[in-house]
Amino acid sequence: MAAGVEAEPIAVVAERTGRMLLKTLHEVGGVAGLSAAHEEVSAHHGNNYTPLMERYYRSHRAALFAMLDVLDLEPTSADHAVTDAVTVLRANRKRIGEYLPDHHDGAPIDVSFASEVWRVTMWDRRRPDKLRRRHFEVCVFAHLAAELRNGNIAVAGSQEYADLHAQLMTWTECEPLVGEYCAQAGLPDTAAGCVTAWKRQLSELAERVDAGYPDNADLVISDGHPVLKRRAGKDRRPAALRLESTVHQRLPQRELLAILTRTGYQTGWPRHFGPASGSDPKLRDALGRYVPTAFCYGTYLGPAELERDMPGQVTARELARAFHQHCGLDRLQSAETDVINAYNRLDITQLWATGGRSAPTAPRCLPGKIISWPRPASGMDQPGKSHTDTFQTPMLRCSPGSSRVGCGKRSTSSTGC
Repeated sequence: MAAGVEAEPIAVVAERTGRMLLKTLHEVGGVAGLSAAHEEVSAHHGNNYTPLMERYYRSHRAALFAMLDVLDLEPTSADHAVTDAVTVLRANRKRIGEYLPDHHDGAPIDVSFASEVWRVTMWDRRRPDKLRRRHFEVCVFAHLAAELRNGNIAVAGSQEYADLHAQLMTWTECEPLVGEYCAQAGLPDTAAGCVTAWKRQLSELAERVDAGYPDNADLVISDGHPVLKRRAGKDRRPAALRLESTVHQRLPQRELLAILTRTGYQTGWPRHFGPASGSDPKLRDALGRYVPTAFCYGTYLGPAELERDMPGQVTARELARAFHQHCGLDRLQSAETDVINAYNRLDITQLWATGGRSAPTAPRCLPGKIISWPRPASGMDQPGKSHTDTFQTPMLRCSPGSSRVGCGKRSTSSTGC
């Protein structure tokens, strides 16, 4: 501390700091706003979207409850958990508090229909005997919609959501048709006759199995339980071994990145990628950037994992930026079309299949398969984070060092080009 400058008392500093903190807290909505923001961030990190649904529910709450007043809901199965929860909703319609007791009419509210993520959202660890009212309402309405779609709940008087069981034939209507049906199916037309016939068939089958057991080398009885032995494969013929050796000699081992780079150079598919403005990409090596981008997303690897596999050569931020800013859906389809058209012009494709029928063992076009990577959920991609949880369908799971195809060595990759 400089000479002549007196230090402020700690009480003054604490008071000023407290005022600044309260001012900042008030600007973001107070404790309630901070709690809501914390809830959203926690839900995003935990891959739990359910807390985020309440904000879109608020404006539709009145309409949804009005719908409950009009519809006569009927469960079509023995599980009444959702309809019981709807009854709780109707009883607490005018409640405005943040929490709701977890008991109704002296019995606990049954939320067995809700998933684990919904239960985490509805219950507050600080109030184990309470439910978050708004989240409970959203949960019930969401499951009610699902039950109406799958037919577990019907709407009385509705044709679209009618009770399927009520539309089936009654036993009085079916009974005169039993004899004709059993005659066509080759079954006895009485319950006792069916039991006798099935017992006879089971006994005959058991006798055949017992008679063939001594000659069955694959089946053994161990500790009173039947066990099937694993069959050993047949020895390969010398001609097959010579063919495999020749193929390994003539087809060298190749890496997926090398295949993508070569097809990019020959077909020019990276030319479709670039900034949305249409100007040339301001990249020192556009091909060297787009090929790893197509590889990391097409193989479902993700930029963070590829950065770890290629240290010092590319970063996750560069890959994610190239993907989001330079690779649109229309450009992706154009690049894929270039590769597939070039592949179809190869002579080998005529040996594997024709234009009208495809051979079941024909190899797929690997570069086109990699380029047609799945689109990630918007807003979920962040540099430095693994992206394996943002895709809809997996493509290829591999890394640059191990993802090799060819016949130089046996490869674990199941796709070749």
